[in-house]
Amino acid sequence: MKKHWLLLFFLLCCSLLFWPAAAQAAPSDDTQEVYGIGSVSKLFGTAAVMLLADRGEILLDAPVTDYIPEFEMADERYQQITVRMLLNHSSGLPGTTFRDCFLLGESHTDYHSTLLNNLKSRHLKADPGAYSVYCNDGFTLAEILVEHVSQMSFSAFIQKEFIRPLGLTHTFMPEELPSLTATASIYYRDRPLPYENLQCLAAGGIYSTAEDLCRFSRLFTQNGSGLLSGEAVQAMAFPEYKRDTICVQDAESNFGYGLGWDSVDAYPFRRFGITALAKGGDTKNYGTGLLVLPDQELSVGVTASGGSGELSLKLASELALEILKEEGLITQEEEEAAAQPAIDTAQPSVPIPEELKKYAGYYDSAGIWKLEFTEQDTVRITSLENNADMVQEYRYTQDGYFVSTDGKYISYTGLSQASGGTGGITAFYFREESNGKTYILGTTYSLSGGKAESAIAMPFAEKTEENKLPGAIQKVWDGRDGEKYYLINDAYNSYFYLSQPCMKLELSAAFPGYTGASELYKNCRITDADNAVCELDLPVMTGRDSADFHFYRTKGVEYLQADASRYIEEKAIPDLTRQDVRIRTAQTAQWFRLGNQAAGQEIRIRLPGQSAYYVYDKNDICVASSLFTDERDTVILPLDGKLLLTGPEGKSIAITWLKAAK
Repeated sequence: MKKHWLLLFFLLCCSLLFWPAAAQAAPSDDTQEVYGIGSVSKLFGTAAVMLLADRGEILLDAPVTDYIPEFEMADERYQQITVRMLLNHSSGLPGTTFRDCFLLGESHTDYHSTLLNNLKSRHLKADPGAYSVYCNDGFTLAEILVEHVSQMSFSAFIQKEFIRPLGLTHTFMPEELPSLTATASIYYRDRPLPYENLQCLAAGGIYSTAEDLCRFSRLFTQNGSGLLSGEAVQAMAFPEYKRDTICVQDAESNFGYGLGWDSVDAYPFRRFGITALAKGGDTKNYGTGLLVLPDQELSVGVTASGGSGELSLKLASELALEILKEEGLITQEEEEAAAQPAIDTAQPSVPIPEELKKYAGYYDSAGIWKLEFTEQDTVRITSLENNADMVQEYRYTQDGYFVSTDGKYISYTGLSQASGGTGGITAFYFREESNGKTYILGTTYSLSGGKAESAIAMPFAEKTEENKLPGAIQKVWDGRDGEKYYLINDAYNSYFYLSQPCMKLELSAAFPGYTGASELYKNCRITDADNAVCELDLPVMTGRDSADFHFYRTKGVEYLQADASRYIEEKAIPDLTRQDVRIRTAQTAQWFRLGNQAAGQEIRIRLPGQSAYYVYDKNDICVASSLFTDERDTVILPLDGKLLLTGPEGKSIAITWLKAAK
């Protein structure tokens, strides 16, 4: 291909670069602002592991415990987890240890210890190697493995083996950011924030630019950089997802895991016989996409502040198609044909076979669904989540698929519908798998202007049953229904104190015996008065990040443990009074209600080191915090809101009461 590049810079704080990987040219100054690349960091983590494998220092199919002897779980199957399973998402680990991970500003936690201690009390969601479902903790274990084997910090290893040899002059670890001024700005509700500092470096913590990502991607192209062996590069691009024992589909998709890659045969490029490797990355504030066509030596990198990895990959795909047309490798007609979903909506409806009607019932996904056969050729799916108003109908066609109607479709986040000129189309079918469960599997194409922009092929839901509880147990859970629980044990500068400081426990009104899904947690089946377990067995994406609920009481106060995170019941939160506050030794955060006496008062809060305050309105939205870089030194307290003070255990935080606000 021609030795050329094109550089674009967007007002939405989006930096993009694409070039044939062998091209060399002087970069524009516009490419120097660095962005959090989120899960694109997994490619750095995977490359580090593959380099050690090239050197014979590790074996991909050896147990992880050979290299991390302190790794333990409350599930003896953990000893079967191999290094490969960490990189292809098939380890069976629950997902992501959120506590102490998503920070704003300085590093001060030992996230490796938090992760390992958390896993000691956790169980696997599946047999190791049974199926692949997105898992961040696997890559943090890979990070620990690299440190143990290399006897270097992960940051130092990446610097030595990749950043310096490849000339990645604008790729950094979070601890290097305070000395930089060229970090893409981030905001919370229009308030400026410190830099994001994800402690899971190999899973999502690295900063880079679109230019550097393209330089890094030379590792994976035909002519390569020489840092990794050809065998290692090919192993990363192998379709690992086809090793799964359930729910495998050979269909067009932007999810088909390799080692580190989200997809090793990404849509729409497989229609042209072109291998496309894709990786998306999201943090709380950044969205990144990296697309590599190794045989064409073409890489496209997109980094964005305020975007998403999915959108960045869509843009990367569009630009790669333009280059392929320019080089004469595909035609305009071929591109237009590839933008048509491989779902024949013109097929006539036919009667639903009687043997399929046994699949009526309830399904677990990103929420609970009820599936009914309503007419001779129609299935209706209704969301049973509280306050959800979503009903979808699918007609049965002669090729054996149920096809969506009226612009409604299923995404990996659940039942969806057209909005803002974009929509989708889904075709699904039922399959009974070897694990004894019944699944809804299929393909969804996201549409814009009638053209397909991306595709996902995955299991959308699994069949489940009602869970009727004994009266005494039901009464206990009824008492918790609608109650809020507030986070108390995260790092003082955790992003979760800004965006998700509490969770509201809701029981499913239409589906007894389950807790409702929330933004962080899946539905859980209630097992006794104080426990509920997540049993979702959904490969690929929807079944990620599962956590069980455990309630316990200390001195009359109820607490909720979910994964490594601990919450206190709202009923136990005291009113704020006019006195200094000392953080309790059992927790690193202390909550206060802002009643009539505190509301409207102006206060000044004096914080010791590694401490913060957060002020919330009555809807638990953070309206003031010491983390905001433009925050004043005084705060006016809102009526019926809350104040959170967090810092080192045993330290005092002084509050000076100034006056009532006018």
